[in-house]
Amino acid sequence: MLDYHGDTHLYLQIAEIMRQRIDGLTAGHPVPSEADIQKEFGVARTTARRAIHVLREEGLIYTVQGEGTFVGNPGEARAQPAQDPAVPADRGRHRATDQDGTASAAPPDSG
Repeated sequence: MLDYHGDTHLYLQIAEIMRQRIDGLTAGHPVPSEADIQKEFGVARTTARRAIHVLREEGLIYTVQGEGTFVGNPGEARAQPAQDPAVPADRGRHRATDQDGTASAAPPDSG
């Protein structure tokens, strides 16, 4: 339960509650979204976001854009989003066309 009138900021209280909840979970287990935290605790979205930020900075969780937030152990490599098989690996790179109409490899990016 949150102490709305205490000296500890609400986002720190929520971070502590979430810390206790994720303590026994395995790496990769999903954690509630900012919207879920907002609804559960009756706080503003900014408060939920700050609580998630605290846990992320501590290395307890990580976020994959478009996929969610997950439990991660301190020092553990952060997961990379899976490559969509429908999107070519060289997406965004332009292919040059030779005079005969065949595609040639694009020059490497210079930085």
